[in-house]
Amino acid sequence: MRRIVIIGAGQAGLVLALGLQKRGYDVTVVAEKTADEVRHGRLISNQCIFHPALERERELGINLWDDEVQPVEEVAFNAAGGPAGTEPAIAWRQKFDHPAQSVDQRVKVSDWMTLFEAQGGEIRHHKVTPNDLDAYAAEFELVIVAAGRGPQFDALFPP
Repeated sequence: MRRIVIIGAGQAGLVLALGLQKRGYDVTVVAEKTADEVRHGRLISNQCIFHPALERERELGINLWDDEVQPVEEVAFNAAGGPAGTEPAIAWRQKFDHPAQSVDQRVKVSDWMTLFEAQGGEIRHHKVTPNDLDAYAAEFELVIVAAGRGPQFDALFPP
């Protein structure tokens, strides 16, 4: 069986890890923080996840919040008018074809990390730098870098 390591335990890294794990791969995730540190840490982001991504999460059995969160059914935008204006200069509202969902990323990431480990996955806690990649490549058949924040990989993967 191929051994895969995923560097990064955010939305992309954990969805990939859980999907590969479900398909029988031996997956290890490298994360800077534990699930508990993520859950009780500073706000990561507040993302609105739309229908296609929600469907993928549901297919993988990792959308754990359908019965707990209010669906997001529309988006609205208002831009202020002039200094004396009481009406917005621009205003619009659009209903979605399918409801979206917004879950605090601290909750989502920590729950996914816990689920991944409960299903037999290994999470190593280490801040990875480009200098560490050769060691991971020697240990695993495939190294995936899914670390989306920080300058440590900008030289290897320019934005």
